[in-house]
Amino acid sequence: MKPGKTYVNSSETVLLTISEDNFAAYLTFKETPVFIDENEILKLLKQANISHGYSAAIKYNNQRKLEKEAGKPFLIAMGTNPNSKPEISLLFDRAKCFDPDSSFSVFEMEQFVSIEKGQPLAEVSVALSSQSGKDIFGNDVTKFSKHDTSVYNYIGKDIKFDNETNQLIAMKSGYPYIDSSQKIQIKSDFYINEDLENVDLKLHGDLVINGVVYKSNLNISGDLMIYGDIEDCRDYGIFVTGDVTMDFAENARIVSGGQIKFHNEVENCLLSASEGIWGEENSAVIGGMLQSANSISLYSIGSENPVITEVEIALSTYTKELLKREEFKLNQLIINTPKKQDPDEKLVQDYNNKIKFLEEKYTKEIEEAIKKPPKRYKISVIKEVYPETLFRILNHSSKVKSEKGKMIFTFIDNEMVINKVDKYV
Repeated sequence: MKPGKTYVNSSETVLLTISEDNFAAYLTFKETPVFIDENEILKLLKQANISHGYSAAIKYNNQRKLEKEAGKPFLIAMGTNPNSKPEISLLFDRAKCFDPDSSFSVFEMEQFVSIEKGQPLAEVSVALSSQSGKDIFGNDVTKFSKHDTSVYNYIGKDIKFDNETNQLIAMKSGYPYIDSSQKIQIKSDFYINEDLENVDLKLHGDLVINGVVYKSNLNISGDLMIYGDIEDCRDYGIFVTGDVTMDFAENARIVSGGQIKFHNEVENCLLSASEGIWGEENSAVIGGMLQSANSISLYSIGSENPVITEVEIALSTYTKELLKREEFKLNQLIINTPKKQDPDEKLVQDYNNKIKFLEEKYTKEIEEAIKKPPKRYKISVIKEVYPETLFRILNHSSKVKSEKGKMIFTFIDNEMVINKVDKYV
């Protein structure tokens, strides 16, 4: 919004701003809105001579679930556009879409066109009619405003309209389709109520598994919840772009672009999460490695029978694990190619292209992270730490040689600080 005229109440707690095109008015509260006298607001609106657009603003705010907040402009009046109908150009192939009226299992979904969170679904343009609209002062207007709400008649939940790009953006990964009312929707919630064994599954969307996952490889673009054990999933492992919630895991590689939370025991696993790792009360980590690009909170770590267990905070953990996976796949392709034969040239090129892209991405993320002020990283263990546990934050490390109680490792001023009680380990 380009601001035009402004008005302030007598106590200077409310600012009324009129947009330059006279098509919108915003209130900015300098303190919590509930403590503002409504008469003060009414006086400002009357002073500005705003006569049109209150109901349109209410509709606009409700569609976006916007609420008044101190310090943030809040739309109070909005002009109406000339009669218009948005023209929506899909950016996916409708002929290859999921059909909501047919039944498909989770394992059949990858035959359909998919969408990633944040990816554009469609482009929107508006054809104007000869009938004029009105600005917030009741004047006729013929110019179309980006505050148009008619586009929301054509989209379902988990899709937003980007005013800047005039695109419809997916707020969740999944499978787009057109429903019976001609709205664009995204199928993004999936359930598996059985054990998985020797399964290779790729899925776009959030997945809940009620069962054991054994010797399987999962690639999930979304969140993953597993109510059951995870065992021997180490080949490619479990890769999830969003959050992971699980009970028990043993001998598994679990990589998350979000957070990882576990309820029970994690034994001899690699857990890698961009946004942090949390072990709930009475949970335990025994052997293996936990790494995150954010803070880590655990209940118990290590074992009475000493086993090497590592906990690490590092940079760009998700991209690093993606890179290692593609390198592993390329290596497996070469190893499994029969003697006296060359590996599939196209597959080799595809893997090399992915590896190059991820190497460049990883380097860029590291460089950007180094330029930023250092975070105050923290590794916390609430209950107990057993010997042979190694803690590392960036290039600082500390190995525990005897059993300890609660321990907290904090990264402050480029140093790893250990809680005073257990300072010398």
